[in-house]
Amino acid sequence: MKRLHGKGFLISIVLLVGVLMLPEVTFSQFISEEGEWVIQISGKRKGTALWSFTAPSGGVSTITGSGFIAGMGKRFVVQEEPGQILRIESDGNILTDPGRPLTIIDTGGNPLGEFTIEHGKANGTFTSLSMAGIFTGAGEAPVGVNLKGRRIPEAIPVLEGNTFKGKVSGGGLASNHFPLNIVEDDALGGYPFFSVNGVGGLKIDGVETPAVDILSDFIVTSQGKIIGDFVSTVLGVGEITGKLIPSKSGPIFKMKVQLNEPERGRFSVSASIHPTVGARLAVTPNDNPVSFGSARIDQTNLVSKEFTLTSIGGLGLTGVATIEGSGSDGFSITNGASYSISPTKSVRMTVQFKPTAAKTYDATIRFTGDETGDILVNIRGTGTQ
Repeated sequence: MKRLHGKGFLISIVLLVGVLMLPEVTFSQFISEEGEWVIQISGKRKGTALWSFTAPSGGVSTITGSGFIAGMGKRFVVQEEPGQILRIESDGNILTDPGRPLTIIDTGGNPLGEFTIEHGKANGTFTSLSMAGIFTGAGEAPVGVNLKGRRIPEAIPVLEGNTFKGKVSGGGLASNHFPLNIVEDDALGGYPFFSVNGVGGLKIDGVETPAVDILSDFIVTSQGKIIGDFVSTVLGVGEITGKLIPSKSGPIFKMKVQLNEPERGRFSVSASIHPTVGARLAVTPNDNPVSFGSARIDQTNLVSKEFTLTSIGGLGLTGVATIEGSGSDGFSITNGASYSISPTKSVRMTVQFKPTAAKTYDATIRFTGDETGDILVNIRGTGTQ
């Protein structure tokens, strides 16, 4: 038997240890700026928007979307026309073309202003981005602004619900039993756009006034901050700021209303919202399918993926996860197959891909516990020699 020695022996040992210690493979969910971003605007003007980036092509991404900017009192939309683009340079820098700012208009087509993005960049996993530049409102002087973007969370918390105990105070208004209903605004595409409405009795300057109506459309950031417009046939029109955040007992809603009529002043509306849904489960990642990539059938590079299970309803939930389908023999749940999750909380579950043949494995993970039915997530991996 020939013995290895010298450099050949050392190389063999290094290669063997490298195989034994080969880390499990992980994957990033996003590969570019493509997709929807909740944009928080700060600086000399403040606001929030939902912008959608197309996949970069030739270093260019087309931008669409809408939002609210404080002081405008109305929703804006990015004008849909050629030239509403952001350029992405070779180093990842994001900017508008010289002389081609992003133009925003109101829903009636009237110009509201324009953004000139001077520089910006997404992080390495394309889950957040930061941009800086100039905003010029119609008939206004240019001011500096910062724009920070976050992806829409896949596990969206339950923020819808109702109450009959809304509190209205300030500006000569008073009520401790104002009915409120909060829903996602489907007309604007749902989350992160919401609408709050209600009709009830309200003391106005000490006089009991029946059937006072309020309606507000707003957008919520990932931190729960809101900004939007306000309409009431009795009180007038204006804009709102505030917050809408999840809690264990249900969403907490607070808004401050600034009417356009200065004599009424500012007032606030707040409430603890009773959630309108019970046990709801969100699972991430949930791509179709979730890819495990490739793994060798000699099992020298096992691939594992971690799934996050979040209770997004008003009630906690319990359930189990199972793997089924023709390729289920290539996958196994190594941790967290059974779960019990309190409202707004999350747990983690690990699935391992361990192929025994050189082929593609397709399977489905079935998650129970959601009151609307089981959640199915398709998974795929490829076994290689």
